[in-house]
Amino acid sequence: MENTSGQGKQAVIPAELKGWNWGAFLMNWVWGIFNKTYIALLTFVPLVGMFMPFVLGFKGNAWAWRNKKWDSIEHFRKVQRKWAMWGIIMLIFSLVVSAGSVFFLFETLKSSEPYVMAIDKVQASREVQNIIGAPIKPGWWMVGDISTEGTGGKAEFSIPVEGSKKKGTVSVRATKENNKWKMEQLYFLPESGGAAIDLLKIPQPRLPSPGQTKQPPPEAPPIDTPPPDKEAMQPKKATAGKAVKDTVMEKKATAGD
Repeated sequence: MENTSGQGKQAVIPAELKGWNWGAFLMNWVWGIFNKTYIALLTFVPLVGMFMPFVLGFKGNAWAWRNKKWDSIEHFRKVQRKWAMWGIIMLIFSLVVSAGSVFFLFETLKSSEPYVMAIDKVQASREVQNIIGAPIKPGWWMVGDISTEGTGGKAEFSIPVEGSKKKGTVSVRATKENNKWKMEQLYFLPESGGAAIDLLKIPQPRLPSPGQTKQPPPEAPPIDTPPPDKEAMQPKKATAGKAVKDTVMEKKATAGD
């Protein structure tokens, strides 16, 4: 078959070249520049760019054959296989970098002070333990972010948690002032529905109603004591007077004799 490559719209596309072009799909605008298929630059146009990789994958072989001169069909196919190979390598590299970035971001968030404060309060909450069971473990995936600037900052994110019975979500909002984090909002939401639990709410002591008076404490019962000894209660002076009187009577009796 005659080599019709590079003849533009007049070029006849060989039957062997019909099919999907992975290089054009994966490398899109880069592939388009090197294959003189500049329509691939539409990848940068909003909305249109979302569909261009698929259009290039479907029409890439025909456009590249028409727009550029090739030595033969085998030459064309060999070059396009290289583009597909580099596209797969770049895809794997991008996935590894993205996964590493996400992992690093999550590990940074989990080591932050607001995250640690939130998990400590959730794991120590009796109410949450009664709902989802203990022990309570945080999930790996998080939604939200933490930003700091100088001595200030803010954090707003949610953490999935799981107990022995159920799952739930912890909603966190905190601010940082003078290098000190302050928790402003910390709610637990059960997965199965129900009222949210405010983990920052501190129970207050119950005060008496306005019409209720404070009752005095009951008096201690009297301690039983034995009756006092009457002789012990007599004054010592009376005893001394009796002894003097007896002495005087004895002297009179002796004088009479």
